[in-house]
Amino acid sequence: MSPGQAAPDPSPRARRSSPVALSAISSRYHSPIASSRTTFTLDEELAERAHQLGVNISAAARQGVADAVRIALARSDREAYLRHPERVDTFWSAADAWGEP
Repeated sequence: MSPGQAAPDPSPRARRSSPVALSAISSRYHSPIASSRTTFTLDEELAERAHQLGVNISAAARQGVADAVRIALARSDREAYLRHPERVDTFWSAADAWGEP
């Protein structure tokens, strides 16, 4: 299959039984960094509905993982701040008083 050529539509049985693979080749189009290949199982009805609506499952999965990582990092940062909150530091109060040039 050449670039731009549509992939043959798999049979309904193949779509139901095949796990979805996120290919490293997608990095050529979406990101200059290396990516890894993974496989996951998707509910049959959800996969069929996504196919009917033309949803790019790989792109949706990438976005979902990126969102989950962003949320987890924010939660981790918030928890770290609660464990070690900032305190008033007189050094920084004086340091930002530069005065006139």
